[in-house]
Amino acid sequence: MRVGFVGATGLMGHGMAKNIQAKGFELSFTLRADSDRVSDLLEAGATRNADYAELGRM
Repeated sequence: MRVGFVGATGLMGHGMAKNIQAKGFELSFTLRADSDRVSDLLEAGATRNADYAELGRM
């Protein structure tokens, strides 16, 4: 199952996104601006979507 996530760069959101991945879900997310904070999510197989519409179509 794939989970779409908004807010993966904040302190709480990043932890939530990591836990979703750790439980075996495929993770897709959007960002308002580029951030190095999500590099661990990307390395673990997450997908970055360009905008909310793309995230919703996944």
